[in-house]
Amino acid sequence: MVLLLDIGNSFIKWCWLDDGRLCDAGEVLHADTELASVLDETWQELSPPAAVWVSNVAGDELAVALEQWLQRAWGVLPQYASSRAARGEVRNAYNEPARLGVDRWLALLAAYEISKQAVCIIDCGTAITVDVMASSGQHLGGLIVPGLGMMRDSLYAGTHGMQDAVPASPVGGLLACDTAGAVEGGTLYSAIAFIERVCTDMEKALDEPMTCLLTGGDATDILPLLTIEIQHEPLLVLQGLALLAEAS
Repeated sequence: MVLLLDIGNSFIKWCWLDDGRLCDAGEVLHADTELASVLDETWQELSPPAAVWVSNVAGDELAVALEQWLQRAWGVLPQYASSRAARGEVRNAYNEPARLGVDRWLALLAAYEISKQAVCIIDCGTAITVDVMASSGQHLGGLIVPGLGMMRDSLYAGTHGMQDAVPASPVGGLLACDTAGAVEGGTLYSAIAFIERVCTDMEKALDEPMTCLLTGGDATDILPLLTIEIQHEPLLVLQGLALLAEAS
């Protein structure tokens, strides 16, 4: 079987590709932790894969640490996905295609297979990214804003008196009765407003039906509060990676 890895800025997500099927997905936080110790603890029971395919947006240092661990533990080296100008019908909108985040590129490849029509992809991770693609497969471009954690961290770091705020009560509705709860709810609704407005505006701008796909670690917090029709695809990046692995 092939091990597929989606390495983001905070989490590593993985699943196995077994005869065209994705199975046994998992994830672990890697930020601010030595990667080798994280993988020693998390993957100690995994069987050695036949191959490892990786989407990595966390930088070269982490890639080196991953390669060292894979060689030591399983004697394999990973194959890395990269953003291209085109693959099949899917065409990258960036003037410098390699500068589009590889996770966003893989999400586009997977979305084309899923929707077969215009699509808006919202990835709610460390950053919230939006990418729109026409039914022809032409990527039209995207948007990037801070994710929920980044928004909250910037408020606490940049606002006097908030650093020591702790939630005194759970957020049970739109309004909170303590500072930490107000930050939690306010940033959540900021993300929701952004997502719904972009999807609504793009649907009006495109002269064709559009599917909205939601993915990323914060998607489960955001999804219940959205009022637009949207499809949750938690393994979207890994689905795109599987397309490359199967074609190799």
